[in-house]
Amino acid sequence: MARVLAIAIAVLSLAFALAGPAWSQPAAPPSPAAAPAPPALSAGTVAELQSLVATLQDDKQRATLIQQLQTLIAAQNATPAKQKRQSVIRLAREALGWLELQSVRHLLGTIASIALVILIALLVWALVSAAIRRGLARADMARHGVSGARLRTLLPLARTTVLIAIVTMAAFIVLSQLGVDIAPLLAGAGIVGIAVGFGSQQLVHDIINGLFILIENTVTVGDWVDVGGGHVGRVEDMSIRSMTLRDGSGALHTVPFSTVAAVVNTNRGIGNAAIAVTIAPGQDIDRAASLLGEIAAAMREDAAFKYQMLSDFQLWGVDKVEGTGVTILGQIVCTDGGRWPVQREFNRRMAQRFAAEGIAFAVPTQSLILRDPEAVPRAPRG
Repeated sequence: MARVLAIAIAVLSLAFALAGPAWSQPAAPPSPAAAPAPPALSAGTVAELQSLVATLQDDKQRATLIQQLQTLIAAQNATPAKQKRQSVIRLAREALGWLELQSVRHLLGTIASIALVILIALLVWALVSAAIRRGLARADMARHGVSGARLRTLLPLARTTVLIAIVTMAAFIVLSQLGVDIAPLLAGAGIVGIAVGFGSQQLVHDIINGLFILIENTVTVGDWVDVGGGHVGRVEDMSIRSMTLRDGSGALHTVPFSTVAAVVNTNRGIGNAAIAVTIAPGQDIDRAASLLGEIAAAMREDAAFKYQMLSDFQLWGVDKVEGTGVTILGQIVCTDGGRWPVQREFNRRMAQRFAAEGIAFAVPTQSLILRDPEAVPRAPRG
């Protein structure tokens, strides 16, 4: 078959050369001296060649032969691709057989479990972090409200606590999936916790007091507080153990919660502006009290103070009557942030109005009596 195929290809090439286009020039006949001697052919080969020549002379049979040759060539070219497919199938079967091993399946299951734990931990942290960011954004929008201050105080602490809890739980689960016995680790952590508790009782006291202060909402970030011991100022930061205050001079106070015995918080919605004025003896007390009410009413018409004042002037009456003057007391109910501005503005207007109305303030006086010792009669001697 191979020999017939080779002969067919040679004859087919010769036929195409003879039946080609006009521009194909026939080769020059070789010289008799250079022509090689034709090989001797057997009778069977000659018969096969004659049959092939007869086939090539017929156009239909020639087209059929060409199609058969093309099919044979395509089949020969497709053999490497078929071999590649067979190689891939063989490798896949080997891989499936390798995956059927118990140890390999256990390893892949462990890796999948660890990846799932890490993915869940990251997802939980992303959700919690997003919620805390939204809460902090709301707190910034409500910066002057009690709820906003409470959110700014609690959300950073909650974020840190949740992060520690997620990392700890994920680490223990991953270690258990890797085959590490976490029971000794848990027991050791408990022992270390007990030792730390006994060795740092002050720290535990700070944390417990801080938790109750935060839960009860006694202090929030932004409040002006007095926690005793000379620590007075505005709360700038709070942790689980201490609070940071900024006093009026700009100094920073870090106060552990264990040292906080009482908290005086001036930011809880209401601040009373105390009014106390001492007028000189002989002045019209009723007129002075009426002027105090008029000053407060005028301030409530002022856009700079009307939203900070929650009431008119509340006259408490005459508090003291002394030889040096008469003291009148009262108050104005204000917001917690408007107490001091209202009180200072009221004092300024009161001084101006009393001066205009001719009401004199009391002036402290002191009497000094001098006596001449020579003028004092002496008792006769016995």
